Amino acid sequence: MPETAKPLALIMEDPDAEEPNPFVHWMLYNLPSTVTSLPRTGPPHHYHFQIFAVTEMLSLLPSASREALLAALNGRAVATGDLTVTFQAPVNAR
Repeated sequence: MPETAKPLALIMEDPDAEEPNPFVHWMLYNLPSTVTSLPRTGPPHHYHFQIFAVTEMLSLLPSASREALLAALNGRAVATGDLTVTFQAPVNAR
């Protein structure tokens, strides 16, 4: 984690969704940089996670859109990362 990072921002989106694309499942911002895990979830799809190390707290309403979050991150993200994962529930044998 860069020393200049204070909070983190995380976006979970589904690039397999038809509309809107990408479908934003949830966003977290102003997350303490000490957080190292989140509860598990996983319907069968691809999930694209983006994380941003941010230089200052973001002034966003809880109902902020993805576009508003990305605009607020512009010039404030000192490091980024992304991960795309796939989850498929097991099929029950008959």
